Amino acid sequence: SETLTYIINNIQEGLIVSADGRELSNGDEITAAEAQSLTVVGEEHVAGTFTFDITAVATEAENDDSASSNTQTVTVEITPVADEPRLFVRNQTVDEDALTPAIDLFSGLLVDEDGSETLRFEVELPEGFELVDENGNVLTQDTDGNWLVSDTELQAGNIFLKQKEDASRATDATFDITVTAIATETSTGEEA
Repeated sequence: SETLTYIINNIQEGLIVSADGRELSNGDEITAAEAQSLTVVGEEHVAGTFTFDITAVATEAENDDSASSNTQTVTVEITPVADEPRLFVRNQTVDEDALTPAIDLFSGLLVDEDGSETLRFEVELPEGFELVDENGNVLTQDTDGNWLVSDTELQAGNIFLKQKEDASRATDATFDITVTAIATETSTGEEA
């Protein structure tokens, strides 16, 4: 009677091949039972087409004679996903009737640094407050009234908080803004 095993080779960098919860390396041999639990995932923040090779080996129990199949290449396509970005906010004391650089209030950071994602912000302001660019032009709002800010413009120092007139009144002396950082995977449009 024969025993069937499989040899795994040429695992591309960025790909994790496992059997029965054990991560495999090039040259590892697995049993037919382990092959039933073979899983393939990408390392964190990778996407694209990856391959590895698998060769079946039949071994005769009586005399240890073995025969190998032709090596087969397994191709795995890993779809990119947007990773949740980091958001940093800061409490600030601002001067009445002065434009406050938005970068002094909030910023963000993409977790996936391979260049496949873009970062933007949705900002909710108190009534009468606005976000403006360096020329005083009012930024765009979405249908929910959130202000839309690109990270590129924010990092360049081109976005400012414009307070409503006479914001120093006791009822406006302290105010909150709500900021959501959004990463978009450029190849799929997926957001996180």
